[in-house]
Amino acid sequence: MYGAIGHRFPRRVLFTGAFLLCGLPRFVVAALVDGTAPLAVTMAVGGLAAGMLNPILTTVIYERIPDELRSRVTGVTTAGVLLTTPLGGLAAGYLVEQTGLAAALLTIGGVYFLATLAPAVFPSWREMDAPAGAAAGSVDEAAGAAVSSSEPSRPSPAPAATPRRPSGS
Repeated sequence: MYGAIGHRFPRRVLFTGAFLLCGLPRFVVAALVDGTAPLAVTMAVGGLAAGMLNPILTTVIYERIPDELRSRVTGVTTAGVLLTTPLGGLAAGYLVEQTGLAAALLTIGGVYFLATLAPAVFPSWREMDAPAGAAAGSVDEAAGAAVSSSEPSRPSPAPAATPRRPSGS
């Protein structure tokens, strides 16, 4: 659905709305409502909303990051996410142990809610809706300082090995 009509709407509004739908509601329903049916419906709606997040982020990454830096930026971003993922599980387990399941769910949901407000609060997120060329000048200048040519960096070739002569000949 997003692929068919999503391009008609401002990215930041869709991103923020989808992030809000896939975050806080599932924690509140899991903490306060009995039964699996309400949680299943909430998770389904949240899952549909979450389906918009990565296409928007990927599009912005491809528009904003120069080709020669894209693999480095996405690599560092992925490494950072994978590095910190286990910490979330540890923190959640500790929180459940200290406060109980319902309080932990509401606390995590509240933190998630605050994080999802970032696109609505911080002005830098407005660039998400700007045409790709609008911010390209500043990105290209920064990339030019980091990369001196338009070619991707490659390791220099190893020196040619010289054949060894057997000793005694």
